[in-house]
Amino acid sequence: GEVVAVTVGKASAEATLRGVLAMGAARAILVKTDAQFLDSELTAKALKAVMEQDGLPDMIFTGKGSVDTESFQTQYRLAKSLGLPIVNEVSKLTLDNGKAVAERETGGGEKQVIEMGLPCVIGATKGLNEPRYPKFPDIMKAKKKEIRQMDLSIFGIDPSKGRVRVEKLEIVPERSGAKMLSGSVDEQVTELVRVLKEDEKVL
Repeated sequence: GEVVAVTVGKASAEATLRGVLAMGAARAILVKTDAQFLDSELTAKALKAVMEQDGLPDMIFTGKGSVDTESFQTQYRLAKSLGLPIVNEVSKLTLDNGKAVAERETGGGEKQVIEMGLPCVIGATKGLNEPRYPKFPDIMKAKKKEIRQMDLSIFGIDPSKGRVRVEKLEIVPERSGAKMLSGSVDEQVTELVRVLKEDEKVL
């Protein structure tokens, strides 16, 4: 088998793919678009088209969510369009008799173990693996490897037709430090309720 890296993005994304090739991927594919933000529906559609053309892999790995808009939708849309099972936020993965056994944390110290057939989609999270840091010879070899490039338009996908649009991104203002409450337990509870109602306006 082989590892094939695929991304949808601007021409500058080639640098990221070079890094992936240096880490051990056999080859890479870049679907180019000038759009700053391509919604998750169109991104999934483009990835599906690439896989139909290049060949459906046994396992598809994605991040748990994109780092630009953090929409957490692309991997689900891709799995749905391909008719494949998916588990997101996977922290441990093993293969057993042609099946994938994925482990994910569900909060509160609890873990969920899911078994599914191949092919499947895995949304990776921290802890799934230890990154392989490339050595200098690997970096030099990666510079010579060909990255297959294709334009988004060849799949009949128009970025302007996206049904989800990012209106704006803004930095959340910094908040002041913690407020310590004093007095008896009853007084602290009363003050906490007041703060949540009047100051924080969450009640």
